[in-house]
Amino acid sequence: MTDQNQIVDFSDGLDSEELAEAVNNGEGYLAQFFMITIRDTTDDKQLDIALKAAFKDDKIREMVPIRLSFENEVYFYSKVYPLFKRLERDHGVSEDVEFIPKCLKVSMEEKSEMLALENLKVSKFEIFDKMCFLDHEHIGFIFKTYGRFHAYSYALYDQQPEEYENLVGRFYNVYAKFISDKNGFFKKYLRESVNVIKQYLIPGEDDEIINKFQKYENDGINRILHEIVTEECDYSSILHGDCWSNNMMFKYEKTEGGKKLTDMRLLDWQLIKVGSPVCDLSYCLYSGTSKDIFNNLNHYWEIYYESFSSFLKKLGSVPEKLFPFETFKEQWKKYAKFGMIMALGILRVKMTDESDVIDFSDGFSSEELNTALMNAKFDENRYKNTIKELLQGINNYIITEVKTNQKGEGYLGDIFMITVKDADSDKHLDVIIKAAFMDEKVRGKVPVGTSFQNEINFYLNVYPKFKKFEKERGVSQTVQLVPKCLMVYEEEKEEMLALENLKVLGFEIFDKKAVLDDAHVELIFKTYGRFHAYSFALHDQQPEEYSRVVAGLHNVYEEFTRQSFFGDHLQEMSKLAAKSLIPGEDDEVIKKFEKYTGRNIVDIFKDISVENCDYSAILHGDCWSNNMLFRYQDEGHGKKPTDIRLIDWQMIKVGSPVCDLSYCLYSGASKKVFDNLNEYLKVYYDSFSSF
Repeated sequence: MTDQNQIVDFSDGLDSEELAEAVNNGEGYLAQFFMITIRDTTDDKQLDIALKAAFKDDKIREMVPIRLSFENEVYFYSKVYPLFKRLERDHGVSEDVEFIPKCLKVSMEEKSEMLALENLKVSKFEIFDKMCFLDHEHIGFIFKTYGRFHAYSYALYDQQPEEYENLVGRFYNVYAKFISDKNGFFKKYLRESVNVIKQYLIPGEDDEIINKFQKYENDGINRILHEIVTEECDYSSILHGDCWSNNMMFKYEKTEGGKKLTDMRLLDWQLIKVGSPVCDLSYCLYSGTSKDIFNNLNHYWEIYYESFSSFLKKLGSVPEKLFPFETFKEQWKKYAKFGMIMALGILRVKMTDESDVIDFSDGFSSEELNTALMNAKFDENRYKNTIKELLQGINNYIITEVKTNQKGEGYLGDIFMITVKDADSDKHLDVIIKAAFMDEKVRGKVPVGTSFQNEINFYLNVYPKFKKFEKERGVSQTVQLVPKCLMVYEEEKEEMLALENLKVLGFEIFDKKAVLDDAHVELIFKTYGRFHAYSFALHDQQPEEYSRVVAGLHNVYEEFTRQSFFGDHLQEMSKLAAKSLIPGEDDEVIKKFEKYTGRNIVDIFKDISVENCDYSAILHGDCWSNNMLFRYQDEGHGKKPTDIRLIDWQMIKVGSPVCDLSYCLYSGASKKVFDNLNEYLKVYYDSFSSF
């Protein structure tokens, strides 16, 4: 992973070392830090090093992804930052500004991961006192620095998109790991922090804050954070990821009135990820500044964007096209929650007395660590007052309308139509909430949890992978096939998806009592042609990636075939169909249908649902008309379907594309459609092959 042109080798000519000092316990959360001076015994040469060494204890390494975090940081120093600096040189940028310490040496030996960095303290850089708030001067300087840093990503993405995609494809999302670990200390710590803060809020005095804070209760804080850290947002960049003041060092110049800030370095790149730049900025603000900074937020936005746009222009790209200022401000409303959430924990750490700081090297279990973190003594009054001030800045949303599905419309869960309104403006959001049945009897009979895992996986991994693949191939005519997924929750027995409400966009459910006509079948077949094409292209060009994607799918049909009620149901349906056939009139059909009677129909269904067929694709799996929404165009004499969305991805599986198409036809089309089957198969294949 290392690039020897960028990482300096300090081994020549220096043959003795002195351990000068180690940092305080608890200041390294995924590593230990040592300050080392290496002296040459033959002359006066010396090298001052900050050594960052991974914890070796198995308890800690099982609890937090230490190795992957070190891989992130080594990758940043060896590949990411050198590529940014090369881009800078290619565009002849004369002002060479450094953001990070020099990396002198790395080791990635298992349980001995290490980075040797220049000791910035020797160059007069200082850590900001974590007990103090960042003032106007520091926030302005930090925002300028992040503006410049984020600009590299946009320039690289604009000018070398494949290089950029390859670069970010190597990052490991440590936040996603923390928030996905159901029994991990991180989720418990956030939940406990919410409970502590609730105790500070006084009904009748803090009602506005209480109302705003409700959505973070009952594990809402983890759901919101999971959504932010896993979302592939538009206008994203490479992020620092861990932006509190302890991961920055500042250099000052003495003045008559005190000292002036002149330079800074960003440290600790273990949480590097891709996301909205707002995540970096809000993390910095919420975790380390005071209310008067928030009162002048527009001023700091302008400082950031001026630095970002002026540097991006020097790198040869157009900021107004790649990340407009209005888009930046809109993203602030959505992603600033990330900074607020991280601040709940970071502020407690900052306000904890040095004697009570938790030392991760003590080998805590997850439960012990969470208990230690919650019991550590801190300046509670200051924390309470600071949190109250910060919470006043949360966007205030209220639910104004709730509708539920009709009985029987949700087969594995309940469906709610909700309107969420911003109490401070006229903006509102119409949402479909799809919530899993919690009843033990139901979950014991049908695979509710597995089905929701499938759908969550589709929206979080499968469909984004398809769209990313499409984007990499420069497909200009991008078509949306599914509703937007706004958030998910994966906690067992509380699985949930929040999707855009397509009905407010003019989409309609087809009348399930009617048969699909020519226009509908043609649009459906074109859509499935395009959808299935993703699988074949990904399998052809990125076979390992395709295998990883399909490995996360659960065959719910196979689980159903193991349930006696499902087999009984198929046999009853077979009997009912057989009764509708008239001997002497339907003899040919009766003879053909014999093989589907009795237990035969169950065996045939199981064989098809579990078979690993050649030429397979990822299937929708549940293709009747109730799982499709259509938008129409009025043509005077009637209306024509012009757009479609496919919904309900709980039965997603791998199999022959014919399964999707035949399911759709047999469950909802007329004989006229079957009489012209070759025509519709051609429609499907033309769409499939052209895409």
